[in-house]
Amino acid sequence: TVDPTEEVGDEFVYLAADGEQVSVDFNGLKASYAAGTVDDESYVFGHNMSDWQPIKDLPTLRKYLA
Repeated sequence: TVDPTEEVGDEFVYLAADGEQVSVDFNGLKASYAAGTVDDESYVFGHNMSDWQPIKDLPTLRKYLA
């Protein structure tokens, strides 16, 4: 099996609805996505990213979160 963290990294920050920046590992991000705390419109910053981007614009990450 493929380890998603090898492809997308294991440290992320997402922008919560209240504007707070929340630091999580990959499993934390996946759990937040599953719970609906984070969705395709949520902005994230992580491994090899030069700027904040919405999850919907990150197909590799989105594939592992779904």
